[in-house]
Amino acid sequence: MPLPLILDIALGLVLIYLLLSLLASEIQELIATVLQWRAEHLKKSIEILVTGSTKDVPGNRRFANNLYRHPLIQALNHQAKGRWISIRQRLYQPIERLYRSITKSAGIFPEHDTGPSYIPANVFAIALLKMLRVEELAHKYSELFLRDLNTEKLQLIDDVLIDLRNSTGDHSLLLRECDHLKKQISELTTAFIHQRSPFTEAQARSIDQMVQFVSNVERHLGTDDSCKAIICKRLPYLRQFLQTTHPEPTIADVVHLLTDEDYYDRLPPELMEIVLHSISTESDYYAQIDMGLREGLARLREDQAGLPPQLRDNLRILAEQAEHRAQDLATGLEHLQAEIETWFNRSMDRASGVYKRNAKGVAILIGIAIAIAVNADTFHIMARLSRDSVLRDALRDAAVQTATPSQSASPSEFPSPSVPSLDAVEANLDQALTDLPLPIGWDPVNVQQQRLDSRGWHPPILRRILSWIVTGIAISMGASFWYGALSRVAPLRNTGKPADSGTSQEW
Repeated sequence: MPLPLILDIALGLVLIYLLLSLLASEIQELIATVLQWRAEHLKKSIEILVTGSTKDVPGNRRFANNLYRHPLIQALNHQAKGRWISIRQRLYQPIERLYRSITKSAGIFPEHDTGPSYIPANVFAIALLKMLRVEELAHKYSELFLRDLNTEKLQLIDDVLIDLRNSTGDHSLLLRECDHLKKQISELTTAFIHQRSPFTEAQARSIDQMVQFVSNVERHLGTDDSCKAIICKRLPYLRQFLQTTHPEPTIADVVHLLTDEDYYDRLPPELMEIVLHSISTESDYYAQIDMGLREGLARLREDQAGLPPQLRDNLRILAEQAEHRAQDLATGLEHLQAEIETWFNRSMDRASGVYKRNAKGVAILIGIAIAIAVNADTFHIMARLSRDSVLRDALRDAAVQTATPSQSASPSEFPSPSVPSLDAVEANLDQALTDLPLPIGWDPVNVQQQRLDSRGWHPPILRRILSWIVTGIAISMGASFWYGALSRVAPLRNTGKPADSGTSQEW
């Protein structure tokens, strides 16, 4: 068979595949929109991400639903409004209900019929950290840690002052000065609580105030014979203890409060209240603070309504990774958010691959359905094009006309047109295929020719079924693929023809 003939047949076949692929793309997009495949797949992927299970374990879906209720994620669920949109939604909803009744699947979006089809990684990370109150827990933990450090040191100062008062017999000795010191330490702690100073600065200034107080005591009572023994023996050790600094709790320490259930019972009430609010997946638990923190925590464990085990393990690992790069708790929070974003992106890359594979399977089914509906028999199309030169030339010219917008590109490049270019291709196809008798359809002439081509097959319908499957697979490859193929084959067919200027071109 001559090469030009093969190219003409290929052009005609590719043109028909392109036409049917455009139809299949519109149908698949409509189905995906009505049934919310993208949004549902995203929600299920997030459920698997945070729970590590595809099963509806008690608490797992509730946790994901609570995450979807966060305002940052709710803001991504843009529901169109308007009269025509409302009418369209009323038409879509019965179809969706029928689909769910057939597949026996329930809606997975909390409180709404729809959900976002895309969630940025930073939005997911911020929503998760806000939902778990990690920043609030971190600051409260640091606050209590600083309070405990200062309380312990102030208690040692009080003990020394009590001994000094007993030695001198003056029970009001340095009482006013000590109260003033405690007030200064309280003000420094308050400044840290209101985030006016970092932990290290608040601790350092508190140490300076206490060391300065001890030095003043030593100068004031150093010459008193009744105080010399205490001052000489105890103040050096007291000063050394006061100057001891302690590192701020790390982000791993904070996450440990959330993820270690055995540690919950040992938490102080201030931290236990935050943790109980953080890990609860039922709104009822927020009201159970009135019945007692420990009672609410016990019921939460009984109902398995806390953090999913998979999420606890992942958060611990991510927090440890963030701790290695962090200089303090504030930067630890930033690095933890970055680690969660990376974790989310990697998971969504895998989920995207799964969605594409599922979409490819659906595309094949839609392609086969279209092939049967329009009787697009690949074997018959090839036979008709090889016999009918008029039809072959007409389809070749239509293919060249359709591919004209892409011929400016290098023949070695494989085009990957955007959606607007495919819209232009669809318009070109409508113009090029006007009044052109395509070798498809269920008209009697085409069906009779198919029967003649099927002679020698037993049973004859087997050839048509196999051909429909081939057509369906070809359609599933997508309009972009066939448009790119058309853009590459058309220049090959035109190579060697005279240019418009009349000059000849060499091969």
